[in-house]
Amino acid sequence: MRGTTINVDVTLVTEQCCECGVLFALPQELKEQLLRLTTKGSFYCPNGHGQHYTGESAEAKIKRLEREAQLAKERADSEAQSAEYAWRQADAAVFERKRVEREKRKLERRAAAAICPVPGCQRTIIQMQRHLATKHKDWVAEHIEQHEGDT
Repeated sequence: MRGTTINVDVTLVTEQCCECGVLFALPQELKEQLLRLTTKGSFYCPNGHGQHYTGESAEAKIKRLEREAQLAKERADSEAQSAEYAWRQADAAVFERKRVEREKRKLERRAAAAICPVPGCQRTIIQMQRHLATKHKDWVAEHIEQHEGDT
């Protein structure tokens, strides 16, 4: 009926048409629904121009940020594992270098004493021993003295 008054409790949100610039309002619930859609829904201004919201909805943005945070955490974990592996490799290399140095010192000590270099063999090479004792006394003393405590 004409002239009837209806009281409605609806919250309206204003928008402006991107085509003609007219100001209009739509229910807040409709706007929130349009923003939540992953494929943004269309609506129209009073002059019939099609409108739609661009960009991410708040929910999509939160999901995207959570995915990015998870990926960053996974990358950080991977980098930490790589760093740990590199440290273990470096420790192993240092250990191997020290082992080789010990072996080298042991062989130098055996050579200075004119002992056969084969592990377990205790034979002395007499000619080498005489040669070292007469021609290279200083070298023998230096190498035997230098490696006294080594094993």
